[in-house]
Amino acid sequence: MPPPIHQVRLPYLTFQSSSGPLHSLYDFLVGVNRKTGAVENTHLAEAWSVSDDAREWTFHLKENIPYYMSGRASEYVVSPEDVRWTWLLQAGIESDWANNTGTWRPWLESGEDIVVEGNAVTWNLDFVHPDAHIYLSEDWTFGLISKDYWDDVGGEDGYTNHPIGTGAFSFVEYIRNEHFLLERNVGHYRKEPDFRELQFLWIQEPALVLAMTVTGESHISQLPEDLFDRTEEYGLEIAKSTLPGFHLWGVIPWYLPEALDGTPTPNYSENAPTRNKLVRQALNYSIDRNYINDTFFGGDAIPSAVSHMAEWWDSFKDEWAPILGPDGKTGADGGWPHPYDPEKARELLVEAGYPDGFSLDLFASSNLRGTPEIPEVSLAVTEMWNEIGINAFLTVTEHSLVQEGLMNRALNGTIFFVRWSPQLPSASMGFLWRKSIRPYYELPFITEWKEHFDTVADPMERKKLIQELGDFWHDEFLSIPLLWVFEKAVYNPGFVEGYEVNQAHFGPVRYHEYTVPIYR
Repeated sequence: MPPPIHQVRLPYLTFQSSSGPLHSLYDFLVGVNRKTGAVENTHLAEAWSVSDDAREWTFHLKENIPYYMSGRASEYVVSPEDVRWTWLLQAGIESDWANNTGTWRPWLESGEDIVVEGNAVTWNLDFVHPDAHIYLSEDWTFGLISKDYWDDVGGEDGYTNHPIGTGAFSFVEYIRNEHFLLERNVGHYRKEPDFRELQFLWIQEPALVLAMTVTGESHISQLPEDLFDRTEEYGLEIAKSTLPGFHLWGVIPWYLPEALDGTPTPNYSENAPTRNKLVRQALNYSIDRNYINDTFFGGDAIPSAVSHMAEWWDSFKDEWAPILGPDGKTGADGGWPHPYDPEKARELLVEAGYPDGFSLDLFASSNLRGTPEIPEVSLAVTEMWNEIGINAFLTVTEHSLVQEGLMNRALNGTIFFVRWSPQLPSASMGFLWRKSIRPYYELPFITEWKEHFDTVADPMERKKLIQELGDFWHDEFLSIPLLWVFEKAVYNPGFVEGYEVNQAHFGPVRYHEYTVPIYR
């Protein structure tokens, strides 16, 4: 059995590692406007096209784009074969470590389905995917790997020791749980950074992060919002993304008795309380979402009604959010999906057969960039559930351990809180469904929905199917939707000039080739 994908030992990985700083090392097939999210040809592909059935994608690469090493252009140049090789790594075909099952493996049956011809690369997909270019863009994780360099340095171990990419920075050093150090690439084909080095520091204690930002030991930082009221006192500035960067939600894993390969599900029980719809409804009714928004996000977050359904999409249905939100609005304008009604929640538990409540294990990830509030939010939710008679036990842990539980399908009957990027539904379900090797939800409806959705190319029919999926998530209370959270960063204006944070993957750790230092 290959090592679990959470055991990230390779600093060249940009996928399944939550290692956002690695994105600075790479450029991608498709560029994304950091302010609007619109796709652009600013990166490695000069043009791309898709067939009418949205199964065949062709990307035409720009010529003579170099890989960079030690701050300069190297002898290695981007080729279509690099695109193919990167996919073979990400799909787990050429590497057991470099494996992004949620996004890449379901796309193609084998390496023969990605074809190189001249300066173009064609993907012959196994399913309809009109948004494939987004998942090959800098908004996602498809950082290009040099096949020639890979071969010259002896493969994976050599690339691990000194990875190279086409991004605006070169790799210098990575020490786990300490720092990640990069240097600028002089004469970069797209944008040469204004400062010599980019260093990411792993600091656990928020108060220490604040102190280091004040003294200039760090220049841009992520802090829980309950510390923001102290930033003005210290002369610091706050940058906020133009769109929400993350959906904060509680996952309620749901497994079948056996995995797809027939392996029994560990500790499986059909009688787990969380498999009862009335219990899930009670869990949702007992949460004061306004309190969470006001206490941990300064009232600045946006209500989330249905997991994986963004309120700003045209497929969002107003009836999913009928409860008045922070500004007295409902529906897509800012409503909540469920009322805060602890008394009704207690009645639902009685109806479900749990008049005396039950015990529940709850997990909170402590190291997910962009949402440092998750442990505190989870503690608040734990207390709300305790009030209706549920004996909730909270464990704050590294996200990798939650991922291990998913890999082992060992989280039946538990709940964990996580943040999720605004991915389109087919990709989201690709992480969650029956055929993922780390499934969150194995409900037959979701698997059947995805298998059908991936055959449909008509936009109106796809919209209808997305709404049917949203109805199912909402009506079955499948998760604990909470908030859409903006990306925010605190910066020291004595060192950084007018910093802007984006809402893309990993937020403040990216796009620093556009960050302007005061002293140049």
